[in-house]
Amino acid sequence: MHDWLGPIRQFLRRNQELERLSQYSTWERIRMVFEELGATFIKFGQILATRPDLIPMPLVLELRKLQDRVPPFSLEEARLQVERELKRPPDELFARFSPTPLAAGSIAQVHEAELKSGERVVLKIQRPNLERLISTDIDILAQLATAVHANIPEVRAYKLPAIVEEFSRSIMKEIDFTREAYHVRRFAKNFEGDDRFHVLKVYDELSTSKVLTMEQIFGTKVGKLMERPDLPGIDRKVVAANGVDMVFTQIFVHGFFHADPHPGNIIIQPGNRIALIDFGMMGIMDDSRIYDILVLLLGIITKDMDTIIKLFQKLELVTDEVDIRALRADGLDLIERYYSQPLAAIDLGKFFSNLFEMLSRHHVVVPPDILLMGKSLATIDGIARTLDPELDPIQAIKPLVFRQYLKRLSDPKGYSRAALDTAEDYMSLVRSFPTDMKQILGRLRRGELTMNVDVPEIDNTVRATGQSSNRIALGLIIASLVIGASTLLGNQGGVSIAGLNLAQWVGVAGLGAAGVLAATLFFAILRSGGIGRA
Repeated sequence: MHDWLGPIRQFLRRNQELERLSQYSTWERIRMVFEELGATFIKFGQILATRPDLIPMPLVLELRKLQDRVPPFSLEEARLQVERELKRPPDELFARFSPTPLAAGSIAQVHEAELKSGERVVLKIQRPNLERLISTDIDILAQLATAVHANIPEVRAYKLPAIVEEFSRSIMKEIDFTREAYHVRRFAKNFEGDDRFHVLKVYDELSTSKVLTMEQIFGTKVGKLMERPDLPGIDRKVVAANGVDMVFTQIFVHGFFHADPHPGNIIIQPGNRIALIDFGMMGIMDDSRIYDILVLLLGIITKDMDTIIKLFQKLELVTDEVDIRALRADGLDLIERYYSQPLAAIDLGKFFSNLFEMLSRHHVVVPPDILLMGKSLATIDGIARTLDPELDPIQAIKPLVFRQYLKRLSDPKGYSRAALDTAEDYMSLVRSFPTDMKQILGRLRRGELTMNVDVPEIDNTVRATGQSSNRIALGLIIASLVIGASTLLGNQGGVSIAGLNLAQWVGVAGLGAAGVLAATLFFAILRSGGIGRA
């Protein structure tokens, strides 16, 4: 029996859903779309949340709420993945393998286990067929980005295809667990001998690109410590100070830093030791980039906007489209607003958000590593202020910033390296000059040398001139038809058909054609903006 009420029920459900969605803001609905589309799009949204220089700040804040709400895959699939990667079933490798995952995300899920030696470990197991799923989703993202970039001029400044390409490289690195194992080992080496910090141990013999086995870290997550200030056995002031020092040392000394130090990734062990987990996303900077960031921070601290602009020009972040005077004025206004507050009251998170938003308005695209640095500093600043409201992170970093800056200024290696780089550039230019000239002269001799000049004003003028010429020609045709038709209508001889002779009928047709062409010309002139623009 046909359900006649089905379409009505469907219509009512659709209206209820639209009414429910109307309660959310545009930014919230965008975030919900990312969540609905699944794992790859969630990761893409999380990457976009680190780019306040490219997307509006309200959307950045909303996308930061994205979480991998993905159901775990089955125990059977997890065991098969382990056996496929480690060449032996979990029961042979471990004394115990927990059937229930500790956590499940879009890329992997985590299981507890115990080695035959008694050591407690966790296994990060990649989702089956993940590479194929991600590749399909990235192809869809790339096609969407290309279509939007080509057809919507207003969003071309955001360079969506480039963002998708960057995301593709980033996520392909993140799903290779051998990279994360390398990150852990490098991090451990950097903080070797510093008892304030504990770094994970990786079991290389039980790790591959799709399975990562690490020691299990026990302690109190910073998120819980922020909610429960009365937890015994932890000195919140010591943890806050050491956390700030840890992040700034990673950035300005090692050039290798944890890019996602949120409260869930920081664990406090007995003795106020800090341990970080989840090394999938790391920021990497060479000496040159560290120096650039030191110059940026010193320019902010000393209110020297000219130094900051010179740095942007050196990094080729400022194009001809940027109004330097307006950028300088807005930058000084932003710095002055924060300088009017006591240092201890400055919110680094809000400052960097405002800074990147201001740069975005002026079409300055900030490099990803600097954005990750800003995010990392802002996150640890918020955590430290919550743990110890009396701590002034900016005052705490001043000595480190100045010390590292002066150290690099006084380092002869820096000058010799810069001189060698400059000399190498000039030598490369000298070496390539004869070949380049030979090619230019050869093309000139063959008549193949051309020069492309793209001047929109000239194109518009040529187009308008051609349009005017066409209309003049059409007007002459209409006038000729009218004159010719009038002459034929005056002809009185010949065979009569319906009261008119053949010549007169041709004249009537000519007048009709002239009328149609005249109407076409009239509407074309109206569409172009009126007779005054014809």
